[in-house]
Amino acid sequence: VSTQSTWEREFPNAHHHELCCGGDRMRAATASAGRRRGLRECPRRTWWCSASSQQALAQNLLRYRFVSTERVVNAIKMCDRAHYVDGSFPHHDLPHRFGSKATVPAPHMHALCLQLLSAYLQTGSKVLDVSCGSGYMTAAMSLLINPGGTVFALDSSEQLLQASRSNIQKDGKMHLLESGSIVFHHGNGHEGWEQERPYDAIHVGAAVSCIPVPLVCQLASPGRMVIPVGPKDGVQHLIIVDKDANGNLCQHRHVAVRYGPLMGED
Repeated sequence: VSTQSTWEREFPNAHHHELCCGGDRMRAATASAGRRRGLRECPRRTWWCSASSQQALAQNLLRYRFVSTERVVNAIKMCDRAHYVDGSFPHHDLPHRFGSKATVPAPHMHALCLQLLSAYLQTGSKVLDVSCGSGYMTAAMSLLINPGGTVFALDSSEQLLQASRSNIQKDGKMHLLESGSIVFHHGNGHEGWEQERPYDAIHVGAAVSCIPVPLVCQLASPGRMVIPVGPKDGVQHLIIVDKDANGNLCQHRHVAVRYGPLMGED
């Protein structure tokens, strides 16, 4: 576990920099290298979560402990992946293509991220969803924080933002858009959305080689961010970044993952 006092203090020009995760870019070439270093991978039971309906998928995610609280399970049940992914088997526990530019993470990854953030996804919370993609996590998090909360959905692709809005509408959640519970913004994911800071929770849906310091600066005290970190063609890990009420930071690796790169990554 790596603990630091305040990155804002260490990096007075933080908006110009990116902080490498623990000083380690994790360039190991295979997952087996990660295992030798004592790091966890998502278990094989991920394949067992596949189902023929959203309700059954949610129950499988609960059964195999990717989620552990009723409110998160209910949010997953209420957001049907059939409206957010392309293909004939939207409830299979696999990554899915969406459009020509995006890959939607497997259901177990969405479930895991929702559970990890759930303590910070409370009524009235402010949330930043970086690289919102098809809009699935945006919609699910919005259900968890309303009434009174707002998800600020950020993507560098205008096309994906439009598609995300359309998907949420198709899923019967137009009220979240009309009420301002979901707000879309076109911008650079590495820079976050300074105007609406601070955020109680930040979810990043694409991998970065280094944790962007602007995102850490925009995290509330207390707050939590989950973000996949690692090189495009190497081992990546889901990193949890916690900021306490005094602004102190703690980060740790949770599981090995594989995400597409955040737009703007080399």
